[in-house]
Amino acid sequence: MQLKVVLPIALVFSVVGCNSGGGTKPELSPDDYVSATQIEALFSDKRFEGTNHNTGKGSYNVSKSDGTMSANVFGGPTWDIKWWVNDIGQHCLNHPRFGESCGEIVDVGGGVYYRMVKGRKANTYEKFSAL
Repeated sequence: MQLKVVLPIALVFSVVGCNSGGGTKPELSPDDYVSATQIEALFSDKRFEGTNHNTGKGSYNVSKSDGTMSANVFGGPTWDIKWWVNDIGQHCLNHPRFGESCGEIVDVGGGVYYRMVKGRKANTYEKFSAL
């Protein structure tokens, strides 16, 4: 795998996150970072599960190519979120509770991806399937 994107991040995603940048710091190589084109493909018209490492909560998510996302928190609310890829290749979200933030997506293999905030794993995304 080639070097894709190596940038500092701050991304908020309800089940998907919080601004604290908590979580654990995984060992990653520059080759693990996902490019802007790969991010668009990964989150366009897909269903996937997420785990928020700040809260410990999971979610079922539906992300569409029109930039809308629905995050249904296990045992909690459903959030309508806007998503896009910014001009420096980061995955960005505008969450109604936590606001706007951008960050890196990391491919850790086996269909599992991390969302990194300030160098720390904030979320795990997996079980992607087409709508």
